[in-house]
Amino acid sequence: MRGRQWLIAVWGFTLVCASLCGCSAFIDPGEPVATWMPLPTRVLTNAPSPTITPTSTATPKPPTATVDVTASETPQATAIPAPTSGRVAGWRGRVRSLPDGSAFDDYFRRLGERGEQYGIEGADAAVAEELAQWRDSERIVKVWGVLQRDVEDYGDARIRVERFEVEALAPSPVPGSELVKGWLGTVRTLPPQALYDDYFHAQSPRGQYGIASDVDRLAQELIRYRDTGTVIRIWGVLEYGVSDYGEKRIMVTRIQVVEP
Repeated sequence: MRGRQWLIAVWGFTLVCASLCGCSAFIDPGEPVATWMPLPTRVLTNAPSPTITPTSTATPKPPTATVDVTASETPQATAIPAPTSGRVAGWRGRVRSLPDGSAFDDYFRRLGERGEQYGIEGADAAVAEELAQWRDSERIVKVWGVLQRDVEDYGDARIRVERFEVEALAPSPVPGSELVKGWLGTVRTLPPQALYDDYFHAQSPRGQYGIASDVDRLAQELIRYRDTGTVIRIWGVLEYGVSDYGEKRIMVTRIQVVEP
């Protein structure tokens, strides 16, 4: 029994030695024993690439100070001032006088719904003199020039007129004719250079008219009464828009001398 155990022990020792000898055959005694190093981790090609967050190089801004603005310090809206000047081109209106004692003498009232009013003056003495002649005349004038604001004039504004035009009056309808019944007056001669020879100076109703007659006898009587001071009463037809003195003419059909 002991012999068998001994044989088994020898056999095991022999196997161990043989095993050790076999492993030593793979070891180069001239090379140093390699030190174990961990293998690098293998990166799969289909794996997602890691996201790299760029580092910001911007200079950080200093913190903004908070200002406590009270109601009294709140900025208010500023009104846009009116232009100090501007061109005036063909403005239509009338020149009006101001009452005695006013700081200024006249003003320009523009036609339109708003009826703006401005001081007015001529750009030179000639324009100013001509413009003053149309004050309170009710004639419409068209002015060109410069509108000045914030000046010492009526309404703190003034039109400096460089030129102006007076609009023509609309023609009034002219009656065709009217009867003359017993008008009093005298026949007077016109100067030699005048276009016509005489006219009738009516006293009642008052007026001056060219005078003539289709009746030769009456025409001769009118010539005899020229500049004699003889007061006559006449009848006939007053014609308008004719080529005679004042574009009016009495065609006489009857004459009566008024005794002194």
